Amino acid sequence: PSSSKVYDEMIGSTKDTCLLLGEDGIWQSANGGMAWKKSLSSTAVYDMEYVNINTTYACAYSGIYKTTNNGNTWNKIANDTIYNISFINENTGYGISYDKKIVKTTDAGLNWSAVIDLPWNEFGYLTDIVAYSNYIMVACSSNYFTYVYSNDNGSNWFKYIDNTISFG
Repeated sequence: PSSSKVYDEMIGSTKDTCLLLGEDGIWQSANGGMAWKKSLSSTAVYDMEYVNINTTYACAYSGIYKTTNNGNTWNKIANDTIYNISFINENTGYGISYDKKIVKTTDAGLNWSAVIDLPWNEFGYLTDIVAYSNYIMVACSSNYFTYVYSNDNGSNWFKYIDNTISFG
């Protein structure tokens, strides 16, 4: 890969398939990292979610992309600007939008709607999201270890603060 900043990596559906994402796109290797080719160009890619052997999503500065062939080709499926995603299956996923909202899709990433908007002065940046079954957790940056979570698919949200761990 080029000398650009790498944000994340992932192993694909075989032990030899690898993807790297960074500020200039996605790079793919089909031989365990011995050789690389660019598989998505000219856009900063911030996060990827491997859903199953057939489906991987990527969120980029220019929108949401999807591959169904280990990164050989990517299709832009939405224009939404989301920088972190987590899917519980091929259709349902959650993300963090640039305007500090937790967003959800139920149609395989084609459309995203806000689930909750968190106040900046209380939560700082939303840094990471993890969804599993009906549980969603979002890490927040603030002066203390803080996260919000839902155990009912985002209908109700709870805040957790551990003020014994300080980052400020």
